[in-house]
Amino acid sequence: MISTETINTKINMLPPASQKEVLEFIDDLLEKSAKSDQKEKALAWEDWANSHVENTVIIDDSREAIYEDE
Repeated sequence: MISTETINTKINMLPPASQKEVLEFIDDLLEKSAKSDQKEKALAWEDWANSHVENTVIIDDSREAIYEDE
């Protein structure tokens, strides 16, 4: 992995306009990464939801004991 010091040194060698361009590029990369993470989470939830049968029946519902014949 490239050290922060190396990155800072190289960025400081650039003119201010190029430094601004680098920062904008980094912001774009971060935004894309965040969107990608959101898509992955959404797909994981969708896969989980699709893995369950639509007509699931609860066989043993302990709440039924509350309403037993008195």
